Parts: sequence; structure tokens; C-alpha cells
Amino acid sequence: MVIPIDLWRQLLPQGGDSTEELAENLEDYCLNNAMDEAQSTPLLNREDALQFLAEEDGD
Repeated sequence: MVIPIDLWRQLLPQGGDSTEELAENLEDYCLNNAMDEAQSTPLLNREDALQFLAEEDGD
């Protein structure tokens, strides 16, 4: 797997070499991406949300 150098520097800043720090930074990165994606996702009204959940249960 290839990790872009900019992402690698975000996950493991210079001088930080602990795997615990890497894990925390990776978790922060993933959560931030999820929050950014959630902000760009339209909200469903109650009826649409229930329909979506019903479709998920049917699969």
C-alpha cells in the first residue's frame, strides 16, 4: 500500500515515532473525514429515514 507523503506527515509528524501516536492520529483523520462527509450529505426527513431503515432491514 502506498501512502501519500502529505498524509503520512499528518498521521506521524516528524519526531513522533510511537505507534500509539500513529493510532490516535489515524483515528482523528478518519473521524474528521467522516464528519466532513456527513456535512455534505443531505438530511432525511422522518418518513424517508424510516423508509431507508426498512430497506436496510430487508436486505
